[in-house]
Amino acid sequence: MSEKKQFHSTQLLSGEYFPDTRKLRLTFRQGKNIYEYDNIGPEIWQGLCGAESAGRFFHKVIRMGLYPYRKLPKPIQENQGGRPY
Repeated sequence: MSEKKQFHSTQLLSGEYFPDTRKLRLTFRQGKNIYEYDNIGPEIWQGLCGAESAGRFFHKVIRMGLYPYRKLPKPIQENQGGRPY
């Protein structure tokens, strides 16, 4: 089961954490790009959720922590004729 959160951030739109696999999926506001990060412990997820600035926490802890990551394909929008946006 995953945990989801919407962020009030200029950089991050939302996050989804998968504690069983220690994966974190983040959707960024610019371009609505989705990235998945590996080996994220629950304390990192809790820190991100409770941070005064989610974007700043992301850059200092997750991005600079050199966690393995990958860019995921964007979901298909039904109202655009099945084309990815």
